[in-house]
Amino acid sequence: MKIIHMTPLFHGGVGRVVYNLTKEFVMKGIELVLVSPSKPPLNLLDLGIIYYTLRRPLSKDPLYVLEFYVLNIEAIKDIINHEKPDVILTHGPLVIIAKTTHEIPIVSVVHGTYSNEIKWMWNHPIFGVERVKYISSIYATYRFDMALYRLFTKKLGNAYLVAVSKNTRRELIEAGAIPNKVFSVLNGVDKEFFKPMNKDYAKTLVEEIFRIKLRDKVLLHVNPGPRKGTHILIKAVAMLRRIYGDNFTLLIAGRLGPKTYRELLQKYGVRV
Repeated sequence: MKIIHMTPLFHGGVGRVVYNLTKEFVMKGIELVLVSPSKPPLNLLDLGIIYYTLRRPLSKDPLYVLEFYVLNIEAIKDIINHEKPDVILTHGPLVIIAKTTHEIPIVSVVHGTYSNEIKWMWNHPIFGVERVKYISSIYATYRFDMALYRLFTKKLGNAYLVAVSKNTRRELIEAGAIPNKVFSVLNGVDKEFFKPMNKDYAKTLVEEIFRIKLRDKVLLHVNPGPRKGTHILIKAVAMLRRIYGDNFTLLIAGRLGPKTYRELLQKYGVRV
């Protein structure tokens, strides 16, 4: 079997899924063709896979997908005609390429729908232009993505969606995607990487790396930002501290987003 695996990027959560899928495909003896506007890690190329570079869109969501299509669809057609894959695997709204690949089955992994964020986007703590840009971007992206998923599962007999959770599958179906075209396959966990370790050792290691002093209990918050409600978590922790004392540490790992948001959290007492 030959698979064309088309991905927008190789970093973050999506990038990790792409990386692991690529390794698994190669281990199972599947002939893999990697196609992306981003350069893959060298250790993936060392596996002997074929790699094609696409033109990188400059637009942000929701225009990213449209620019991706306009810039690259002719190159994608040429790659498909040359490689003659059995299946095309892509991610999220890049399923848009199915518009020109009717004869080849296409599967798109949907990592999330923004459905929950739509419910909470009005709680964005920064006002002014930044708030308007955030709300309009999230809402437009959600509506555009859902329209794509709905259209391609209804109109094309060989376009399928793989949701990374049962909840995401439910959200896709509620948005109009055909139920028998949407499957739920949970992301795998690397148990050699995600496994329990000695708590005292872990605490000492964190203290040494970040030069901080952790208290008895530690609450870890990863990938902070307005959409994760970091500012709400900080307020909640402040309330708990007043009620139950302060024998715990809130450890926030990741970038804090725009300068205005970092400044807001610093007002709450967060050390950046």
